[in-house]
Amino acid sequence: MFSTALKISDAKPKRTEPRSLPTGDLAGGPLFEALVCEIHWAALQIGGITCIMNACMERGMAIIPNSCRNQFPVEPPVVFAALSVWDDFGIAKTLGTRIELLYKQLAHARSSTEPFIGSQYAGALNLLPLQTVAQLTALWRGLAADANDVVNTLEPEVRWRIGGLYSENSIMLNRFLKDAVQGKNDCVDVQGEVILPVLPQRRKAQRFALQQPCKIAVRGKILAAFGNDVSMYGMGLACEFPFKLKEPIFIETKTGRRFKGVVAWSNGTRLGVQFDAALERTDPLISSQ
Repeated sequence: MFSTALKISDAKPKRTEPRSLPTGDLAGGPLFEALVCEIHWAALQIGGITCIMNACMERGMAIIPNSCRNQFPVEPPVVFAALSVWDDFGIAKTLGTRIELLYKQLAHARSSTEPFIGSQYAGALNLLPLQTVAQLTALWRGLAADANDVVNTLEPEVRWRIGGLYSENSIMLNRFLKDAVQGKNDCVDVQGEVILPVLPQRRKAQRFALQQPCKIAVRGKILAAFGNDVSMYGMGLACEFPFKLKEPIFIETKTGRRFKGVVAWSNGTRLGVQFDAALERTDPLISSQ
């Protein structure tokens, strides 16, 4: 049990009314993780299109190949959901604004490029002027640079919230996007098809049902809580208390297991905790289910 020196709080804390968060797998921490997945994938596709445009410029191609259309990212619902509640799970307003701007710039680049893709410019009389190719290439290189800035700005948040799980993605994307901005196109074959590098981490950390009462020690208080789920990197709990982002916290399950971590997100009634040390893959909490 937790030390009796810790004061047990009998008073009910003032409730912080949360905004309307998505339910289920999209709440709080999982929503942030899903947002990271989508941004990393969009950045990869932006880099791919930029490489195609680089190849068009370098090889004097008078058409933009159809492979370009296949690479266009879309703004998925999870991005809308995350940006609408950025303050509920600790995304800085400046970062949320930059992500939103990136998708607006992406929509502009897509609408500017789509009319020039494919067979309608294959005829001798409809060859795409090299000046137009140069303008579109410059547009996508600028977007690739902006995508790289967003990935790099997001990385510190990713590292502390998800325990470095996606840091390899950030390193790879940083290198790939910089190469694209500089005009490289090694990933584009002679037919104009692009072979994207593989993101080291493309799946979210698997979560397992916990479904047991727990106790939380925080700020000299011991609070009753309920553990909903657990992964290698953290735990999702229900507890009505005004937790602060990144504050240290201790958890004890009904079986007596203790975990030390920090608050990764909180919406007043639920919270996510990132463990200071990730669980082993053989840990019974995540290996016996």
